[in-house]
Amino acid sequence: MKIIIETREGDVEPLTIEVQMQADVPTLRIYPTKAAAKEKPQKRIDTCVRTKEAKIEVMIRTLEDRLSALKEFRDGIRNGEQKSIASVL
Repeated sequence: MKIIIETREGDVEPLTIEVQMQADVPTLRIYPTKAAAKEKPQKRIDTCVRTKEAKIEVMIRTLEDRLSALKEFRDGIRNGEQKSIASVL
């Protein structure tokens, strides 16, 4: 019997191949190596972290814009301008 296993370009680690005999029946097991198995969850975590960081950056920019608008509103009030706070918020 001949078994050929091909991996695609970009696969992280070679597969682990194991043959076990149980009650005179051979069992072939093929699974990713431990390093490859650990990499997928890490990629998922990294993606989640990047997504959260991007959301935080957007929130920071929004807060900075609102703070700037509030400062302009305050300066306008000090200069006697009639403005509505609703236009700032």
